[in-house]
Amino acid sequence: MQPVSHKLTTHLASLREDLYSVATRTHPFLAAAGSGKLPASTLGYWLSQDKIYASQAYPKFIGHTIAGIPYEDATREALNKRVLSILLFSLQNVERKGTRDYTAEMARLASASLEENMVFLWAMEKAYLDVWTNVKSGLGASSISGQPINDLSENWTCEEFVKFVDDLGDIVDDFDIQPDSASWKRAEEVWERTIELEASFWPEIGEEKMQAIP
Repeated sequence: MQPVSHKLTTHLASLREDLYSVATRTHPFLAAAGSGKLPASTLGYWLSQDKIYASQAYPKFIGHTIAGIPYEDATREALNKRVLSILLFSLQNVERKGTRDYTAEMARLASASLEENMVFLWAMEKAYLDVWTNVKSGLGASSISGQPINDLSENWTCEEFVKFVDDLGDIVDDFDIQPDSASWKRAEEVWERTIELEASFWPEIGEEKMQAIP
């Protein structure tokens, strides 16, 4: 058994690496996207789900998380300001994914702590960054500006988004959650649930045709 890292984000990223690979690299949808062979109908189906998430679930989740910032805690004033700043910035990046399971998980987290919500947000965004980094790597020289997959991979691997994900990770670590504490174990649960959602989020090739059958 590998020793537990005292840096929470490093520790979480070491869990369920097999499932994380499916969620961010090897799922058939992502493999097809990375090879430039993803059918336009499948991409369109995914984008329609993405719109649901972007317009409904994500903004509500961010609003709830902002409301949970403990402004009365003067010892965390600087950290609270960083949390608020990055949450407001996240709303600028809201044109993203969405499915019923993700919406349900965000609703469940309405009663969760600020720390859990920030772990969830970091996990989602980290996975998304890794997804499009892997897709972009697969496309390589075949990348053509103006094609949806290429444009998505360029947009979600830009320096600004990379910094956003890094800043989220720094905030999660700065909560100073201690190994083996109840908060640490809840963070592990949030991470693993997020990976499960990511892995099941991507549609199968041709799934849009099945969904169209009355």
